[in-house]
Amino acid sequence: MEESWDDPLFQVPVISGEAEEPFVPPRPPASEDAHAIDRPVLLLDLAALSAQLGGGGAASYAAVRSHVLSTLQADFERRSNELLASGLCWHTMRSCAAEEREEREAARAGSFLTVIEYPDELHGVAVEALWEEVVRPTAWECLDEIKMHLATCNRGLQWKVEIAAELDALAEAEAQLTERRAGAARALDALSAEREEMLGAMHASHAADSTPLRADDITRMLAQLDAIDRQIEEAREAHEVALGEGGPAATREECSSVALLLDLIFEFYPQAPDAPWYEHVPTLKAYKQESLRMWRSTFGRLPKASETALKHAAPVSSRPSHARPRLRVPLPPNAAPRTRDAASMGATARLAQPITPQSSPHTSAQLHSSPREVQGTSMVQYGSPSGAASFF
Repeated sequence: MEESWDDPLFQVPVISGEAEEPFVPPRPPASEDAHAIDRPVLLLDLAALSAQLGGGGAASYAAVRSHVLSTLQADFERRSNELLASGLCWHTMRSCAAEEREEREAARAGSFLTVIEYPDELHGVAVEALWEEVVRPTAWECLDEIKMHLATCNRGLQWKVEIAAELDALAEAEAQLTERRAGAARALDALSAEREEMLGAMHASHAADSTPLRADDITRMLAQLDAIDRQIEEAREAHEVALGEGGPAATREECSSVALLLDLIFEFYPQAPDAPWYEHVPTLKAYKQESLRMWRSTFGRLPKASETALKHAAPVSSRPSHARPRLRVPLPPNAAPRTRDAASMGATARLAQPITPQSSPHTSAQLHSSPREVQGTSMVQYGSPSGAASFF
């Protein structure tokens, strides 16, 4: 006979200790080590850099790496920019640094790559926070595509943050402009349709009534038409104002602000380890054309670049055809012709003293590793020095 809950003599059965599981209080997930979080790093070819400095082969790699770290510590932002522009250093992520290092070493015989970590902070801001500004998703697929290329290019982190902010502001302005223009066009179309509907109703009413219209009916209809015409005129003016906002759009012969930013991004874009240059250049052109197509499809236009922006454009190819050519200062009488070698003598002189190979306890694995001792401070304008000469 089953006992009922209503029975005053009902007793709750006691569970034996063997059947009861021990209570385990819930715990929050273990926090990940800060070093395990994916973050940007640099890949540096110690073999190529040592060869440029006249080093003594593999024995000098430890000395070169130590010198690089000490130089970066003084001014990480500016010095890392010089390394990235030298062609001996590449941007990558910590999660894929080992794989990319193996690919580049396999593609270039004799190379020896090492990982250089960013400092924990740049200009008082955590590197992870700066990187988040670069890769944060947006509401527009076209902008996310451009920011993906921005994150990949061989430029300094602070430069990428500034360009990302400029791209975000440009896209937001274009989105608001597109919405204002579309809203003004919808208002004008709605009023025009309302006027046509009003005229149709007036004609139908007059056709159904065989008696002539009275004077007050005509006055009322004319007043209604005058009112709707005034609203249409105001809407047309508002639409013209909206079309004039945001500056002119770039024609196919003119350069746009988006194209200028893309030129800066692709100016220092990493070449795939196994891809020759004659495949790399068409690839960059295809990337640029596709990014511009996506932007134009999203916002309806490409904003024309200002004259000030064109003056600061890095690639010469982006200069408009009508722009004044660069004028050079004439040489004094009986002066030797100016050559590229003469212009770079200062940089070559700095390389005259090779780094003396030193015995070092660093193993090959330690040279590939990424110590956390590098710190950085100020930010300067991005430059494009030739080779790694200006780094030292």
